[in-house]
Amino acid sequence: MRKLIIERDVEEKILNIQTTHSFKKEIGGILVGTYDAEIRGMRLTDISYPFKGDKQSRFHFYRKSDGHQELMDQLWEKSNHTKAYLGEWHTHDQKVPIPSKTDCDTWKRITKNNNNFDESYFMIIGRTEFIIWATSGSDIVEVYRGNSNGKK
Repeated sequence: MRKLIIERDVEEKILNIQTTHSFKKEIGGILVGTYDAEIRGMRLTDISYPFKGDKQSRFHFYRKSDGHQELMDQLWEKSNHTKAYLGEWHTHDQKVPIPSKTDCDTWKRITKNNNNFDESYFMIIGRTEFIIWATSGSDIVEVYRGNSNGKK
């Protein structure tokens, strides 16, 4: 699995979600980033927030493409075609988030259909920790763990 670096402003957005979101309903969006040849890994540069039309419930978030695709297109153009879709994120009402079977099955399906990179990334933001997993084929591996204290 490739190394993953999270830009500071993305970490700040995650920490803001942890401190302001009620966790009564799951929210989510897309992960956007670039390939960094110097580190031979990925750099997470942007996340989208929920858009109108996304479906939210206590234990489920379903992202519609409206809004998220337009944001991805804008980031792609503004970055001279270097920023790309890396994966998805959503919240869990848990201190330390644990992916459900549905999460894992969805991640494998998305990875199979993702043509940008060999791996896709998936983040779950919990009340105190956020975790990012990478998927390649049927493998799911934790690649990053952070917490609301800014510690990794």
